[in-house]
Amino acid sequence: MKVLWILNTPLPEARCLLTGRPEVSNSTGSWVCALADALSSEKDLQLFTAAPSPLAGELRGLQGETMTHFVFPPDSNPWKEIRDRIEPDVIHIHGSEYKHSLDYVKACGAHHVVVSLQGLVSEYQKVYFGGIAEETLRKSISLRDRIRKDTVFTQQADMARRGEYEVELLRTVQHVIGRTSWDKAVSLGIHPQLHYHFCNEALRAPFYSGRWSYSSCVQHRIFVSQGHNPIKGVHQLLEALPLVLEQYPDTHVRISGPNVLRGNSLKDRMLRNGYACLLSDRIQRNHLDKAVQFIGAADAEKVKAELLSANVFALVSIIENSPNSLCEAQMLGIPCVASDVGGTADLIPNLSCGSLYPFEDPSLLAERILDTFRESPRFDNTEMRSVAAKRHDRNAIKQDLLTIYGEIQD
Repeated sequence: MKVLWILNTPLPEARCLLTGRPEVSNSTGSWVCALADALSSEKDLQLFTAAPSPLAGELRGLQGETMTHFVFPPDSNPWKEIRDRIEPDVIHIHGSEYKHSLDYVKACGAHHVVVSLQGLVSEYQKVYFGGIAEETLRKSISLRDRIRKDTVFTQQADMARRGEYEVELLRTVQHVIGRTSWDKAVSLGIHPQLHYHFCNEALRAPFYSGRWSYSSCVQHRIFVSQGHNPIKGVHQLLEALPLVLEQYPDTHVRISGPNVLRGNSLKDRMLRNGYACLLSDRIQRNHLDKAVQFIGAADAEKVKAELLSANVFALVSIIENSPNSLCEAQMLGIPCVASDVGGTADLIPNLSCGSLYPFEDPSLLAERILDTFRESPRFDNTEMRSVAAKRHDRNAIKQDLLTIYGEIQD
């Protein structure tokens, strides 16, 4: 069986072959790479990947150790040539949110195509502003935003445009792979005749070992995986935090991902985007300077270390499907608090696996964090880790995916 993966970005091996330089990336060891390695070991399956890259001046075929990669310029449409060179039995599109995926089915048809649902941008764009009033967002537009013509409004418009591509793609294909009741409802709402296949996702390799314990964590430390745009909801956490600090004054938050606040120099402040300015204003207004720290980009090992040292993992997003950040936290067994949005409720079936709150209510977020602080010395993470380990069993996921490929090939 020949399987073509259509990706949003090339795998690290492909980038290395393209540039001739060793790959240095925070995504090293990602679940996509692990799954590709697992599939490439199947003697009856031949795996190919294709992805756009600004590093490619033309369509390039790159022979890797166990698979062939195709890389092409973002604005090109090389799909008929790629299809004819491979003659794939199954085409697996990873993510529905970019135009090159739609370009494939327009050029080559939807026969033997399956789309993995990741973030559903047609839904995300509806809540991109994160509940922040439009007037407030307009007042926070920065000089950097104006110069670059890159405001939260242009970002939302871009997401809405990609959402249109997504809807057209899902209305064209016949098969999708999902993993939550939410992505099933959304995709079937767009195309009721879709064949919906359930398949969980593997996680990054480091999270399959290690176990959180209260005795080893920093008490009253909260870890958040991202906070660079309104969807990630950090502005809501900044409203909840003063309520937590009243009872636990040593509470502090560490946020990984892009450091949108940059630094405190004049240059740094001038380079902040509008959302970063809004966060900065809330930090100042709520006197949170010493309680909030953006730690910058973190690879898997760094995120793991942060989780093991934290007292609580908080997912404060406005919308998610099945966030890997929450799944990684559960694999390690750290107490979790998450907004009840999208598919997150599927990941927290009971209080042993975390607690949920309505994203629009900072006071309830604060209460969930306080409850977790109080209960964490006695928290038994056995069930959480067992539920997560079963959900993310790599061999079971590989076998489920091979079964899906067999059904689509027939």
